[in-house]
Amino acid sequence: MDTEQLSKRMLEFIETQNGDYDEEWYASRRDFAAVILSDFAEHLGFVLDVPPYVRVRDKPEIDRNEMLKALLPDVERLFDIHLDRKSTRL
Repeated sequence: MDTEQLSKRMLEFIETQNGDYDEEWYASRRDFAAVILSDFAEHLGFVLDVPPYVRVRDKPEIDRNEMLKALLPDVERLFDIHLDRKSTRL
């Protein structure tokens, strides 16, 4: 396998990694793969030109307020409490 084929396979692998959601607060799986494989390519003596990634975020945003309102009756029943909606006291 020559460096051109290896470079192509490395870029294909990087594209399979999720770039929309960060594994850590600072980077996604795609970011980690790009850095590691770029460093490895440099070690082998060639430059791996990884194109920049534009985040897609194809998962819908969650309305947390509506979700919590839907869960409130079950939480009240589970803990045998009732939330006073006017003063927000238990």
